[in-house]
Amino acid sequence: MSQLLHTSAVRERFGLDGESLGLLSTWTKEACISWGLDGAQRKTWNIDPSHTANSWAAGVDQLMMGIALGDDLRDAVPPGTAVAELAEAAGVSAARKFALATGGIAPMPLDDAGISTAGRLAEAVRTLAYIHDQVLPDSSSDKKKTIEEWGDALRVAADLMVAPARFEYWQRSQFDTMLNDLVRDSQGAGDPESAGDPESAEDSASQVLLTFADVRALLKMGLEGAKSKARMDVGTILVATPGQLAAVPYRVVCILGLDADALPASRASGDDLIPTAPAVGDRDPRNEARAELLAALIAAQDHLVITCASRDVRTNNKVPESVMLDDLLKVIAQTTGLTVQDLQGVEPSQGEGEGDTGTFTVMTTHTRQAFDPKNFSVDGGEQPISFDPAACQGAVALLNSQQNQPVSNQVFMSQSLPADDSATATVELTQLGYFFEAPVKTFFRNRLNVYIPNASEASASELPIKLGSLDASEVGRALLELGLTMPAADSVRFVPDEGPTQPQVLALHNSLRARGLLPPESLAMPQLSELSADVSNLLVEAESIGVRRPAPHAHPIDLRLSEDTHIVGSVGNCLDGDRPGPLRILYSRPKPKHQIRLALDLLVLTATDPSQHWRGVLITRPESKAKTTVEQRSWSVRGATAKDRQSEALGALKELLEQYKDGLLYPLPLFQQTSYAFFKNLKPKEVWGTPGDTYSDYPKECDDPYHSLAFGSLSYNELFAAQFGEFNFTTESNRLWSVIEDALTVENLETAEEPSEDDTEEDE
Repeated sequence: MSQLLHTSAVRERFGLDGESLGLLSTWTKEACISWGLDGAQRKTWNIDPSHTANSWAAGVDQLMMGIALGDDLRDAVPPGTAVAELAEAAGVSAARKFALATGGIAPMPLDDAGISTAGRLAEAVRTLAYIHDQVLPDSSSDKKKTIEEWGDALRVAADLMVAPARFEYWQRSQFDTMLNDLVRDSQGAGDPESAGDPESAEDSASQVLLTFADVRALLKMGLEGAKSKARMDVGTILVATPGQLAAVPYRVVCILGLDADALPASRASGDDLIPTAPAVGDRDPRNEARAELLAALIAAQDHLVITCASRDVRTNNKVPESVMLDDLLKVIAQTTGLTVQDLQGVEPSQGEGEGDTGTFTVMTTHTRQAFDPKNFSVDGGEQPISFDPAACQGAVALLNSQQNQPVSNQVFMSQSLPADDSATATVELTQLGYFFEAPVKTFFRNRLNVYIPNASEASASELPIKLGSLDASEVGRALLELGLTMPAADSVRFVPDEGPTQPQVLALHNSLRARGLLPPESLAMPQLSELSADVSNLLVEAESIGVRRPAPHAHPIDLRLSEDTHIVGSVGNCLDGDRPGPLRILYSRPKPKHQIRLALDLLVLTATDPSQHWRGVLITRPESKAKTTVEQRSWSVRGATAKDRQSEALGALKELLEQYKDGLLYPLPLFQQTSYAFFKNLKPKEVWGTPGDTYSDYPKECDDPYHSLAFGSLSYNELFAAQFGEFNFTTESNRLWSVIEDALTVENLETAEEPSEDDTEEDE
């Protein structure tokens, strides 16, 4: 469907430009459109027609409902529903995520600029559905029509679905002419009802019933385009079939694409009965093709050039050569007294006393990529094959990466940028967290305004039978957000046979299904049950340590570290009570970035208000699939008194701010996971990965596009030994994590003690 909408005739008909097609790709992913016009059309593949999710009709319904409701109605919460109950407990903003419109449709939010495009897309989908159901209802079945009926149906389909571009109106006229010719040619051809009436048979079109496949076969030749006759008297470059070159001398003859499947070029259909009863005088396509090729060879006076494919474009495996090409090589070998291997440039297995006979070759293997260094080599004093300066630069870059050139030739910058005081005068807390999560990426985006687009993944072309990892994480986060608002920790848990029993969980389930995230019911329930169990375990663990309820408090931050630098922002999701502080319950496996974010929150809270003994709590899923125990950790700033804690927090923040400032002047060799693994001695080489390794289950930091742009393609050993300007990997890793480890102390939540009396007196 997407390819159809990208064709020029369909784009012209519905007014789709490049921007519209870009929105189409985005909406296809957001609406989880896989394939099929609607449930009825997918019934042919034995799919329940009531299951309309992931179809184009379902996606268009989401778009149209989003337009019809608008922002106000789309964000409204229907009263008297489970979503309304959720709104009372968790707030309207949380409940809006699960609200469905009339008919169980999940409205998709749209910008005003996309409304007209959505309308044109809806028209295209509805038109194609109408053609499929009304105009060509028998195209995918064994039902048949006469040639005249098929002609009428195809004309209607062309009127509705395609339109010629400017100055190309002749195409539609030619299409109508071709249909009329088919009807005219069928007159009197095998009409069983008029077999006894010759006059009637000659005047009326054939009443033989044809399938859609039959009509496609009849139209195939006419739709491939008309062939033009080559002019032999132009005197420049002539493009023609080999047979047209017979007896016409040319200085240079080029035969393009002499592959194994190129000849013989037979167009005989499956209805050709001549091969079943051969007779003298029958056409022999194979020998005719060889004769045409021989005529082209004889026409060459000075040079003969033959091109063929040597390797598969997808697998790079060697493909067999054409039989005719092998025969030609054998003839040349017999004429010159050489072997076929010599002519192909294959080094012979030389024995003692044998000479070098492989210097005369007639076959040259060219590279497929324009930037291959072989295209610019001058071995033996010959001229290079290519003179493209851009491709030459690419070849030089490729050689540098393959030959392990010094790191100084690969890094993006040789020296730091000049300092920008305005960029560091006021530092937002969230931006500080983003930096330490991805320092190199932050440098390119914030300082150089360079954005590397993410690799666009095509929308899935199959109906989902299980939740992918990203979709499962999204569902898990939604369940966790919902579970934090419910009275019991196990309220979100359900078994596959019964399904969700709580109204709020059922509302979430219906919302996810309406958005097309879930597989069919019978396939989704077991996996959803596992997700609900994981979320319930997180909530039970939080309840066991007394942090079950949501953390609604937020604390503003306006901390001045020096005369020219201060940090602003807000720390949300904080608990109150005797041990206040940020609470992070995450449907995620523990990552270094979680600890970094929590450490920054604790440091700024302690530096702002040291009278409170702040504590940060992090609860996540198990560290790996092999473990089943929920991970729970807690930290606080070191110090026996409020003054000590404030001093520790301010000192740590100043050091982190210095590293942040350096990171805006130069891309630091600091990486979220590899640096943490190096500091903790947790197999950092495996965490970094091997550049170009396609067998890894998930992307490694060595292949991050920002890291490759800044430092080149480096192995871990090269990264460990490299010096990037004034910085190196080991120093920057220790610089970050030693500050965090020295400033924070780990607490045992089950045995956490209250502040001492001396501490309380000092706080007062």
